[in-house]
Formats: sequence, structure tokens, C-alpha cells
Amino acid sequence: MLEPLVRWWTTTYQLLIKVPIVGSLQFDGLRDVDMRLSEDGGRDDRPGARSGSFPTIRLDRERRDTWANDSLEAILPAARPGAAAALRGRV
Repeated sequence: MLEPLVRWWTTTYQLLIKVPIVGSLQFDGLRDVDMRLSEDGGRDDRPGARSGSFPTIRLDRERRDTWANDSLEAILPAARPGAAAALRGRV
């Protein structure tokens, strides 16, 4: 039931940034706290986890202090006109 929504939603993506979980999950009313659903362990077999027509980057769990910079380095090229095609070739 959720898969069609996720597939539709990801058609709007130009880039997917996967942020690792660092700590225990706590219920916040929005996200599922089941680790089997939340942590993909490097697999891309969940609905919406496959990048399809957009690039995907994974932030390094051990380099948390560089996540913002690493994300910006991936995002900023997409801000230029006509950058979507360039971004696909870079990541």
C-alpha cells in the first residue's frame, strides 16, 4: 500500500542522501522504529531505496562531523542550470 506512494514521491528526487542511524531509535510519532525497516544494512531492496533515475550517496557513519559538508558537495552542483544531468554523472 505504501510502495506506490513512495515510488511516486521519489520521482521528484534529484538526489537521495542516505543518513546512517547512529544510536537507538525512539518513537516520535512519524518514523517506524523497527530496525529491520530503518537500517538497510547496505541493501537497496526496500521500496524507494533504489535510486532509479537519480543518484544516491551514503554518508559515512564514522565521519559524522563531515555530513553537512559531504551533503553540500553533492547538492550544490544541482543548483546550477542544467545540472541534473551533470549530477547524475558525478555521484
